Amino acid sequence: MRTIVGPLAIEGRIGPMAVAVPSTTSDDAFSEHTLYRRFDVAGFVDATARALEAQGFVIDRSRVIFSAHSASSCSANNGLFAGMGVRAAPIILNMDGCMNPRFAQLLAGAPAWQRVIVLYQDWMWRRDYRGFLDTWNHIVPQFASDPAARVIEYYRMRGIDVHNEIVPLALRRWLPILVPPVSSADLQVLRDPKTAGRFHEPSGALRGPSNQSPCCAGLSPLLS
Repeated sequence: MRTIVGPLAIEGRIGPMAVAVPSTTSDDAFSEHTLYRRFDVAGFVDATARALEAQGFVIDRSRVIFSAHSASSCSANNGLFAGMGVRAAPIILNMDGCMNPRFAQLLAGAPAWQRVIVLYQDWMWRRDYRGFLDTWNHIVPQFASDPAARVIEYYRMRGIDVHNEIVPLALRRWLPILVPPVSSADLQVLRDPKTAGRFHEPSGALRGPSNQSPCCAGLSPLLS
């Protein structure tokens, strides 16, 4: 994450943001059904906010991004789906996770206030794309009137590791949209010694659980 977020920040393409990464250990990491079991999304956001507050940072709770990659979005009971319908995760960013009608139903049927972005490629790791897309397109109009609240994006990719390569591509595309650069007026406030200590709002990603198992791995909430 540092090699992706760092350059975006240095280039001025994104605003201030915090990245927090929980982990899963031991035998839990060997199956998508046990990854991040009983993950408390709200508790994780609260703990991250407290840790950052001690350093003078304030998290904008309205812009927390809860992101996942691969097997971390392959169980309806944990991982990414622990954040569905949770107020602490207003933005869901699902990068190349499992795809079938059941997962499409959960993602497309999220509350209208929760923004859901699904990104995928079809060169590596065969999934039920048609079943997912048909269900998504059927359900989305029922739950979200704002087109920006439900986005599905296909990445045409080729190569031996596109399942992992989609992550930096997706983040470089979406973080500047979700965490836009601060305005010149905001920068002036940040630089003013009279107000700098009172105005410090990282607005980006709380990156949650992240796992790297051989085939399908990685959940990652992002915090704003």
